[in-house]
Amino acid sequence: MLSNKLKKELSRQFQEEVSSSFDLNLTKKDKVELNQTDDGEYYKINDSIRLIKIKERLIPHLNFIKEENLGIPRVFVDRGAIKFVTNGADIMRPGITKIEENVLENKLCVVVEDLNEVPLAVGIALYDSVDMKAMDSGKVVKNIHYMSDSWWKLA
Repeated sequence: MLSNKLKKELSRQFQEEVSSSFDLNLTKKDKVELNQTDDGEYYKINDSIRLIKIKERLIPHLNFIKEENLGIPRVFVDRGAIKFVTNGADIMRPGITKIEENVLENKLCVVVEDLNEVPLAVGIALYDSVDMKAMDSGKVVKNIHYMSDSWWKLA
């Protein structure tokens, strides 16, 4: 595993990318470190894994989502879907109990267990919330980071 503290210019670009993607503002005091593994890149902020780069898309680590409200819309699933979602399955419409209004097609969303609101996965919405709500069946979210994946095990 390779680890590098981001240089000043790269750090500034990274801060801009993060603040434009999430409700998160990094300061000059935040220590940002880029790490590389066989699976890709991840960023430590103040010595904790916070962000992952998957297929050139910056996404928050599930542990970070548990700690911070990053402004990412949520899709809620029932108890029956938990086992499948946390093992990497894409999210199917029948397992969804609630969809927040600001879910947008091809954008990040957080898959949350509906009873305790525990984040289970981060995915890419395949439809806008309006279209998802109108559907009765089919795949609606592509699962890209979930509990028990290699990124989860790093933290």
